[in-house]
Amino acid sequence: MNDLIMIVEDDPYISHFLQMSFEQEGYRILMTTKGQEALSLFYSHQPDIVILDLGLPDIDGLEVIQEIRKISSKPIIVVSARLEEQEKIGEYFANLDHLITLHQRKCDKYSSIKKGMMSDLLTGKIRLV
Repeated sequence: MNDLIMIVEDDPYISHFLQMSFEQEGYRILMTTKGQEALSLFYSHQPDIVILDLGLPDIDGLEVIQEIRKISSKPIIVVSARLEEQEKIGEYFANLDHLITLHQRKCDKYSSIKKGMMSDLLTGKIRLV
């Protein structure tokens, strides 16, 4: 499989888990912890799918979504741990392909990611096109 996934996540545990999980399935990975760099990587590499945390250190993840949507309809999956972030994306939900909500404890985060996103991607509920 040669699909390219861009992971935009500033939590090193989550980003490492996602990277390892997707690489084991044969995906190529781009990773960044910052929104501005994510936009640059998106423009230069055109990944097949974006996995995005909204709480980034430099710009709001919603800005990343807005900028990507100006030029592309590639799938965007938001990974969010905070209820206020989920409320913020309400008006943008139509622009998203999937929303994964995470529990606050690390083991719950990994479990939620694995059950939600990995299951949906790997069973074909979300397809890379």
